[in-house]
Amino acid sequence: MNVKKLILSCMFIVISLTISMPCFAQETDVETSQPDSTTYGDNVGMNLNYTSLIGVVKDEKQAPVANLRIEIEVAPDRELRSGMSLTNEALGAAVNALKATHGRGVFASAVSNENGEYKFKGILVPGVYYLYVRNAANYFPTKMLVAVDPSVKKEFQVPVLNVTTREAPVKVISDKAMKEMDKSRKLVASNDLNGAIKSIQKVIEMEPDYAEAYYNLALLFMDIKKPEDAIKALEKTVQFEKEHELALKTLGELYFFKKDYEKAYSAFSLYLPIREKLGTFTPEEVKIYFQTGNCLKALKRNDEATTYFDKYISIKQKVGQLDQKDALICNDLGSAYYAKKEMNKVIGFYNQAIQLDPAINPETFMYLGNAYLAIRDGLNALKNYNKFLELAPKSQFAPQVKTMVDKLKTMYPDTSK
Repeated sequence: MNVKKLILSCMFIVISLTISMPCFAQETDVETSQPDSTTYGDNVGMNLNYTSLIGVVKDEKQAPVANLRIEIEVAPDRELRSGMSLTNEALGAAVNALKATHGRGVFASAVSNENGEYKFKGILVPGVYYLYVRNAANYFPTKMLVAVDPSVKKEFQVPVLNVTTREAPVKVISDKAMKEMDKSRKLVASNDLNGAIKSIQKVIEMEPDYAEAYYNLALLFMDIKKPEDAIKALEKTVQFEKEHELALKTLGELYFFKKDYEKAYSAFSLYLPIREKLGTFTPEEVKIYFQTGNCLKALKRNDEATTYFDKYISIKQKVGQLDQKDALICNDLGSAYYAKKEMNKVIGFYNQAIQLDPAINPETFMYLGNAYLAIRDGLNALKNYNKFLELAPKSQFAPQVKTMVDKLKTMYPDTSK
């Protein structure tokens, strides 16, 4: 069977992942161990080809960036298998060929020219690759995933690799240390976590103020269930790079789970303004507002907590969808603003809580009725008071609410009972 007929026709799938990193400019020939097409391709009716990846690096103002090193490596198995539109048989052959040809870890680099352009030659097709910008004095680390379809021939124009400028330059790490970092990544890929830890510790000996080494060390300590060691490594990370976004987030989460709410809040309060500058949040990142609010609530700083819970609901509505679990937060926000007599917010949050969970505490309807009454909306006040009485006729508040209902009925005689 000719597998080519079964291959979906998409030229390139390029997924940009927003993290920022450095790049190279001249043409770079990739040294490859040529795979045996009989072993990897012919037996499943698939031809293996080589292409050149051509790209350009630009900053946030879309200006070309010169003299940046870009590195390339084969993507991990999960991305390999999800990023190539092949039959299972052909997919296995392609994965084996990529590993035999390019191996694991960074296998080539290029430097951008004055126009921000770079080129990699001798890249195996089909394949899925990561392009990295790392260890740049003036730019944050960045990576981009590129999936190369079998139909690609001699050259492919990679979409723009966008990097973000640092507010202040950071130290560039020695080649020797970077090679040791690459070694640690290979050890992680082979599941030798203890070996990877020792490798990164060597990097720190060579570069004792290299923030990224401490951050990677922290992640490894978390993998082997050593949270205290991870915290120490993260503290070192932010000591040497005060606005290390991911380190601050992870540090806050670890302190939060330790119930050290003061330190958790300190880390989160530094993380969130940095993250806000970068733009849109993922649903996972939005949870940090919720955790920050909980920190402040535990510290008895309820007014400040309300601000973070409010942002959590507001941003989550924009990036995802509120669910039933958010009903209690909306209800609490309604109560918090009720105490502040901010009735429009009370009404908004209580109504949101009821919409998310119609079986919510009946008193929510009573307080919502009070809020409507405060803004002289008697009809909606009456509606919510009646709902409260329907759901909680024996409540201690029922007599007072019934008295208010009777008064409102005299003002709105045409309302149904």
